[in-house]
Amino acid sequence: MLLAFQAITQRALAAFAVTGLILAGPLGGTATAADDAIHIASTAPLTGSAAAYGIETMNGVRLAIEQINAAGGIGGKQIKLSEYDDQCDPTPAATAANQIISDRDIVAVVGNVCSSATLAQIPIFGRVGLPVLAATTSSPALSAKGYQNFARIIPNDDIQGAGSMNLGTKVLGYKRIAVLYPSDDYGQALLAIAKNAAAASGAEIVAAETYVTGSTNDFSSVLANIAAANPDALYLAGYYADMGAAVSQSVRAFGDKHIPLLANAQTQVPEYVSLAGAAAEGTWVTNVYDINNPSKENKAFVAAYTKKFNAEPGVQAAAGYDNIYVLKQAIEDNKGSTENLMPVIRATRHDGAMGTISFDKNGDNVGGSLVVLRLTGGKWVFDEASTKKLTAH
Repeated sequence: MLLAFQAITQRALAAFAVTGLILAGPLGGTATAADDAIHIASTAPLTGSAAAYGIETMNGVRLAIEQINAAGGIGGKQIKLSEYDDQCDPTPAATAANQIISDRDIVAVVGNVCSSATLAQIPIFGRVGLPVLAATTSSPALSAKGYQNFARIIPNDDIQGAGSMNLGTKVLGYKRIAVLYPSDDYGQALLAIAKNAAAASGAEIVAAETYVTGSTNDFSSVLANIAAANPDALYLAGYYADMGAAVSQSVRAFGDKHIPLLANAQTQVPEYVSLAGAAAEGTWVTNVYDINNPSKENKAFVAAYTKKFNAEPGVQAAAGYDNIYVLKQAIEDNKGSTENLMPVIRATRHDGAMGTISFDKNGDNVGGSLVVLRLTGGKWVFDEASTKKLTAH
C-alpha cells in the first residue's frame, strides 16, 4: 500500500518539479495574509532516487500542520507551508535555498532529509539568520562546522553509524566487515565512522567499495571485490535505491555463501525490501524510531498517520511530524514571536513520536536512543534482546 501511495504521490509532485517550487496555503485552514500566518518552508527530495524519503517526511510535516491549524494554530496564527524539491542534490538544493531567502515572510526551514543537500543550503540560510530545524539529515559536519542556525531532531551519524557497526562487532560478533558506501558527503562520513568504530571494537574493515548515488546500476564489480575480501558481514552505508539494487545483485557475487547485512535507517523502507527481493531477508538495521514505542505521543501519531495515509509511518514520517511540533513549542516558549528563534529551538525539550528530543550546543539531538530491527518474513521486527545489548555498550 505504501509503495502504491508513494508512486502516485511522486508522479503528482513531478508535475510541479519543473519550477522547483510548490506553494501551499495554510494547511487545515483558509488563506490568510502574511501577518496573520506563520510562514515556514520545507526542503526535501520530492523527486529523484531519494523521493521516498522526502515524500514520507513531508507526509509527517503536513499531518502535524493540519492538526495544529485545526486546533487553532500557534497563538491563533495558522501555519503556512511552502514546499521546495531539493532532489537530494547540492545544486537544486542551493537554488531552493536562494528562493527561500528571497521570501522575507519565511521564518524557519524544516524537513531537511539529505546531508549533501543541507550542507549546500546551510551557509545560504545562515547569511540571513534563517533557522533550520532538520528532520533526518545526519552528517556530523553540520554540527562540527559550528553553524549557529541549525538543529536536527535525530542523532547524527557519529551515533547512528557507530551503532550499526557496534551491532555487528560487539553484539553479533563479526570481526571482518566490508563497507559499501556512496561517494557523497554522507557516504564519506559513514565510512570514516565505520573505520573508527571497527578499530575501537577490535574488528577490521577488509573492503571499502564506493559508487555514485543514483547513477550506478551495475554493482557487480564492487560486489566481486567485496566477496574476494571474504568478510563476515557487509555494512550498507547508503540510500535505499542503491542498496536495494546492490543487495539484489549480491547473490551472484557471494554464491551459496550467505553474507549478513548491516544497515542504518536509510534501508528501513518498503522500497529497499522490494528492490532487494529475497536477498534482503535477515538485514539488520539500527534506527532511532520504533513504531511500537508505547508512549501516548507515538500511539497518537501512528493512529493519525495510518488513518490519513493508509500506511504505517517510518522514521522519516516521525521526524517530519516531530519537526513541526518542536517548532510549535519553541514559538510558544518564545511568547509567540518568531524573532531570534534559533536559541529557543536549541533550548527546547520535547516528548514526541520519536521519544525525547533535546539539543546540545551544536544543535544535535542528544535525547534519543537506538533500536535494533531485523527484516524477518519481509517485515521489520523489533529485536529487544539485541537492542538491550547495543545500548549497554
